[in-house]
Amino acid sequence: MKRTWMWVLLAAGLSIAPAAQAQFETGFEAPTYTANTDLNGQDQFFNPVPASSISFTVNLYSDNPLGIPAPPTGGGEQFAMGTGPAGNPLIFARSQRPAPYGDGTGVWTVAYDIYVTFTGTLPSAQNVGSFSTQDFVVPGGDRTCIMLTTWTDPNTAATWDADMVWFTSANTQVQEKMPNTGFQNLAINHWYRRWMTTDLDTNQVTEVGITDLTTNVSVVHNPTDRYLFGGAAGGPPPPDGFRLFAGGSVAGNTMAFDNISISQPGSGCPDDGCGRFKNLACKGPDKFKVIAKGTGTPDATIELVLDGETQCVTVNARGKWKYSIKNAPGEHTATACGDTKTCSH
Repeated sequence: MKRTWMWVLLAAGLSIAPAAQAQFETGFEAPTYTANTDLNGQDQFFNPVPASSISFTVNLYSDNPLGIPAPPTGGGEQFAMGTGPAGNPLIFARSQRPAPYGDGTGVWTVAYDIYVTFTGTLPSAQNVGSFSTQDFVVPGGDRTCIMLTTWTDPNTAATWDADMVWFTSANTQVQEKMPNTGFQNLAINHWYRRWMTTDLDTNQVTEVGITDLTTNVSVVHNPTDRYLFGGAAGGPPPPDGFRLFAGGSVAGNTMAFDNISISQPGSGCPDDGCGRFKNLACKGPDKFKVIAKGTGTPDATIELVLDGETQCVTVNARGKWKYSIKNAPGEHTATACGDTKTCSH
């Protein structure tokens, strides 16, 4: 009897990868977070620059000032939002939280849902905002970088670009647009999921990507010679937190975040996923068909041909699971986080 192990990353069309163990996750949900109040002061979030910052706020999808809807792939009841008020002196929206990256070694992926909009009077100004690993202080900070959000054209604020602020091997800081044009001209008033994978052993950024949560279309870039602060030599301490940022020199640059995850490849299921599979179905004799259903997760159907020792696939649904496929005469058994269904044919 042959056992085939299949590792599946279910993250709205992300690239093929092992299942991951979440070190930190938040969806800004009650009772940990209270809606219609400042994010800073809740669940270890704080204001990192009190003299020039206001807090992000926790908002309800059902009733928020901008009418921002939940992501198509599910966002629970609440989310975080910040708008830069600008002014003189300049004030930005900032909320920061400590978060562990294990023992500071190995490969880590940071991912989050992002929604960009503009509430001010045109023209706007750069930058829209960012998500950064912390502490980002040059020189003297941790091994960090910035996942930057910029306007494609601040005169219109009609679309945005997913840029990066990172470092060369020689530790020179650079701000760059990705060579794949799928990272540019992204829609405002629209949910995406953005991620970055780093190797803390080499200090490299190995992958950045973004998924349209409506179409499930993803774009991925695997950079060369791009590092966290410290460059190829490394040296600074590993990151130990993250920061949400919104605002430019003109009032109205607005960022919303949900479903933040900091995870490391591993086995099994995350402690708190976005919904587990409720139904599994078989289609034979040589294929296994998975129908995925979960809270806030659209149906996703894939067919797997069991013709090798290991098969990796991409499923357009949220969450991370490990499947064990047992190839036995007359039946296939799929196990998803302990939920098992056996189909005969």
